[in-house]
Amino acid sequence: MCLLFCCYVLIIIIAAKGRTNGSLFDMSEQERMMEAEEYLKKYGYLPDIPETTSSPELLQTSPNFHEAVRLFQAYVGLEQTGELDNETLTFMESPRCGFKDFSSPGEDGEVLKYSTGTVSWPKNHLKYFIKEYSIKLRDEEVKEIFQDSFQQLWADVTPLSFAEVENEFDADIVIRFATRQHGDANPFDGLGRVLAHAWLPTSGRAHFDDDENWAGPTGYGKSLQQVAVHEIGHMLGMKHSSAPEAVMAPYFRSGRQYHISVLDEDDIVGIQSLYGAPTVSTTMTQFTTVSPVPNGACLDKVDAVTCSNVLQRCYVFNGPYCWSIEGVHRQVSIIDSVFLFSPSNVNAAFFSPSNGRTYILKGCYVYQYDENLNFVSRRRNSQVWQALPCSINAIFYSSNDGLTYAFKNSWVYAYNSGRLYGRIRIENLRWPNMPSELFTGIDAVSDVPPGGQFSDNFVYVFKGDHYYMMNRRTKFFSTDSYNVKGEIYTGCA
Repeated sequence: MCLLFCCYVLIIIIAAKGRTNGSLFDMSEQERMMEAEEYLKKYGYLPDIPETTSSPELLQTSPNFHEAVRLFQAYVGLEQTGELDNETLTFMESPRCGFKDFSSPGEDGEVLKYSTGTVSWPKNHLKYFIKEYSIKLRDEEVKEIFQDSFQQLWADVTPLSFAEVENEFDADIVIRFATRQHGDANPFDGLGRVLAHAWLPTSGRAHFDDDENWAGPTGYGKSLQQVAVHEIGHMLGMKHSSAPEAVMAPYFRSGRQYHISVLDEDDIVGIQSLYGAPTVSTTMTQFTTVSPVPNGACLDKVDAVTCSNVLQRCYVFNGPYCWSIEGVHRQVSIIDSVFLFSPSNVNAAFFSPSNGRTYILKGCYVYQYDENLNFVSRRRNSQVWQALPCSINAIFYSSNDGLTYAFKNSWVYAYNSGRLYGRIRIENLRWPNMPSELFTGIDAVSDVPPGGQFSDNFVYVFKGDHYYMMNRRTKFFSTDSYNVKGEIYTGCA
């Protein structure tokens, strides 16, 4: 088991043994030289030989010291003077990760960009479990941040897939929020220094200091997403990169937006050197009608519903099956025989009358189809709708206000032409008599009833084995709900 240790640290100065912390700029030249030597040793630019001492006079003339300064300057993209100029000192005082930039000084004299460990995970599907949550954020926010960090970034560029599980024993990766002494040899130090630490494969551990003021998508403080993406990179086998825009660059950059929306090319090349590139099937599939109707297509629920007013046809998704509904006619098929390249067990689907496209969402991806259902593209959710999380529950276009509404657990996100318009809890929507069971989540929403008769009067909201009708104008719900199976699934035993 690899126990190489990675920690995200906000460092003002790394003190030499027996000295007090302080700004390099406030020190005498002699003190500055000694502190810089300690810094260069800590991060792998100089050999750290126990029980050896240096003096400012020796350092001033030491070719090894000045070569280490030049290597550091090259790593962070500064002019390679070999001298402790102001720009170099500023970088040495900047917030950064505590993991070494070099395993051994110089790494054969070459300044690499991405760097990886020698061990990767032996499998492509990894399961993670959040053992202890932060007291600074809601559990739901923490879940979404980690899901986005795993799925929208690292899984997007590799064959890796990730799933959250319900207990520690089923997990490959265990995540904890803790403070001070918390059961390992690396206690946290309170607010403002060590933010988190993690281990390279296949230890599968990451700890986050809950004395920090962690911030979610709408808060102020330390961006949990930025730190989580970096730490996940370490857990997958990535070391540090000298590419300044890389996620795996050692320096924590405050003020960055909540979402790191894409990995840098350097991160991608590095992680693909360990796991390879993602694979997408390009095999053309012929349309197939499943007959007789299999039992698996007759479940009393729907995964998603979309109705095209161009084709005058509705599609109801259920596991690997797609029901085509046109008037009184029903036909059940394998999903990707109707929607090429679409996955099974989709999360959501909808038709946009503004561009005639059908959108199918699964995990962190959206599959787009033109008005004739020809495949157009596969992109990340957040590339189509700003900051849209993975694995949403439902989505629909409202012809009343021209907004697109996406539902995730107890939240609803509103979009105007792909830009986030707002986010509120479902129970706070101005829908007067909404059934309380919908407060915790909605399974599907459609402008068209399950029977496929197009109407401008109602919106149809699905939950479990039933659905409700909501008046489009008044937003009042029907008193009664209606059985899904009786309306949609015919020909079932």
